[in-house]
Amino acid sequence: MRRSDGPATCLTVMTDSRIEGWGRTSVLGQELSPDNLEQSPPVLFRGLGRSYGDSSLPPSANPVVVNTTRANRMLAFDTATGTLRAEAGLSLLDLHRTLLPRGWFVPVTPGTQFVTLGGAVAADVHGKNHHVDGCFGSHVRRLKMRVADGRVVECGPDLERELFLATVGGMGLTGQILEVEFPMVRIPTPWIWQESERVGDIDEYIEKLVTERQKAMVPAGTQPFYKAHDNGIRLELAMVWTEATDEFVKSYVNGIPTKSGGTHENGLKSGVVKAVRNYIETHNLTPKGVTLTAEDILWRRTKRGLKLGKEQAAELEDFLRGMGSKAGSVAA
Repeated sequence: MRRSDGPATCLTVMTDSRIEGWGRTSVLGQELSPDNLEQSPPVLFRGLGRSYGDSSLPPSANPVVVNTTRANRMLAFDTATGTLRAEAGLSLLDLHRTLLPRGWFVPVTPGTQFVTLGGAVAADVHGKNHHVDGCFGSHVRRLKMRVADGRVVECGPDLERELFLATVGGMGLTGQILEVEFPMVRIPTPWIWQESERVGDIDEYIEKLVTERQKAMVPAGTQPFYKAHDNGIRLELAMVWTEATDEFVKSYVNGIPTKSGGTHENGLKSGVVKAVRNYIETHNLTPKGVTLTAEDILWRRTKRGLKLGKEQAAELEDFLRGMGSKAGSVAA
């Protein structure tokens, strides 16, 4: 997929605002927000302000900085190879929102999604797979930059190599990063199987780092299974071989752990409470001044004289049985 040319450049100036970094160091200055980085002035670029210290803050002699986050378009994506080209202001958060549901993930991710592609290149960020896959810059194939003399150039590992190597991890000192091209990684599922192992001392820790350095973040034995129904409900199951003898099950519904309320049971209970409350109010069965709570319904309790006759109770029970069978067929 490829996008068409974007709109004309628009600059938003915030005069005398406090510009802050992640270390809470701040300066008074002006922050420009263009949506076309090529037409921005030749000043310091900054993304989401997650760099340490004052590296993304403008100098006091010229307190102006360009915020790149409005230049956040994906320019091209090859679904066969995963190669992505995007503007430098695209954040990992927005990138994941778009491509993670489609089975693609960045090859290296730091401890925060609130970082732009330009910032990831400038700081050459690393992640938990650093010992296997290196830093983010190891995966970058092309950069589009504007250098000090105003030229817009392309560079990469095999093109303008010296400029490329100086830019990756160069904290913006070699020029302004306009676009970034790199391959996304195909993943079978957004879930990660994590194993923790306690070691006795630093020597054992170093030994395991060396012997298990090629171990993948998601073990090869993990296989996801999917089962979809015509009504749109989808079940996702991941299984992995383990030497443990105890049963280990983690259950999620709509991304929420079952123990934290992510279960269809709670949805069913909520539906029962709403239906019963509507039934009682429609038939004027609630004594004046009484508020019927969920606890009263789910635990079949009465409150302050709430009474149902035998015929009303039977009618209500038949209604709930029918609703329960329908909900059970959907939940299944």
